[in-house]
Amino acid sequence: MALDPRLDDVADISDLSGADLALVVELQRKELDRLLRENAQLHARVNQLIGLQEREQVLRQQMQSMMGAPKAEAPTALLEDNSELAVRAQASEARYERLKGALALLITAIERQNTASDAVSPDAETPS
Repeated sequence: MALDPRLDDVADISDLSGADLALVVELQRKELDRLLRENAQLHARVNQLIGLQEREQVLRQQMQSMMGAPKAEAPTALLEDNSELAVRAQASEARYERLKGALALLITAIERQNTASDAVSPDAETPS
C-alpha cells in the first residue's frame, strides 16, 4: 500500500504521470534517508557494545591476574623494616600468649572447683 492513495492502483511505473513519478521518487528518497539514519544508529550502538565487551574482557583479565598473583607481603615482613614496631609487635604477641595460657589455667581451675563442689554437696537438687 502506497502512502499516497493515488498510487494504490498503479501496477507499473510507466503508468505514472510526471507529478506522480516525482512523488514516488521523493517518498523513496525519504524512506532511504530514514533507513540510512537507522543504519547509522545501529552501527553506533554495535560499536558501543563492542567497546563495552572489550572493556569487560580487560577487567576480567585484570581480576584474574589479581586473584592469581602472589599474596602481598605478610604484616610481619613489613614490620621487620621498622625495628621499633617489630619489637612492640613481638611483645604484644608474647603477652597475648601468656594471657591465653593464664585463661586456660583459670578455666581449668573453675571447672575443677565446680566438679569438687558438686561431689561434696549431696543436697544439690537433681534434675527431674
